[in-house]
Amino acid sequence: AIHRGWSSDSQANADRRAQEFCESLNNRPCLLYASGMQVVFDINNYDFGAPLIQYAPAALSLSKIPFVSDTIRSTTLNTAVNDANAGRPVVISLSRFGHVRVATQTGNGPITPAFRESVRQQCTNSITRTPNATGYQHECFIYSEGNQVVMNRVDYEFYAQGKPRP
Repeated sequence: AIHRGWSSDSQANADRRAQEFCESLNNRPCLLYASGMQVVFDINNYDFGAPLIQYAPAALSLSKIPFVSDTIRSTTLNTAVNDANAGRPVVISLSRFGHVRVATQTGNGPITPAFRESVRQQCTNSITRTPNATGYQHECFIYSEGNQVVMNRVDYEFYAQGKPRP
């Protein structure tokens, strides 16, 4: 599969985002064929390596949050991950196109389903509402609650790719 990455930060960021996008669509690690205008793939020396995208259950790790730019990772998400690791009820919602919404629920109780859906919908509302060729409008998905990744493959495919739930 061929996928392009994009980034105003760096070529390395664009390369990572292209691999994450490819992996999210194919459900397996992908290799980089070209970076910028240069072929980097070597048929005699390649390794698929570990998957870039972590699905639940997993501990929240700033470096493993997929689909976002390094700028968003080092600002908005850095604060969110620190707050989550400090025990605050933080929800992170993402789209596979780099849209992000972070919110902290007030109070010390568990994160409520209504709060989760509110954060997901706010993220979705930030996406330019243009349907793809199938008429599906991409949605955001909940990536993490507190310091745990809660995104699973079924939810990702339902919200991000418009596939029906099994």
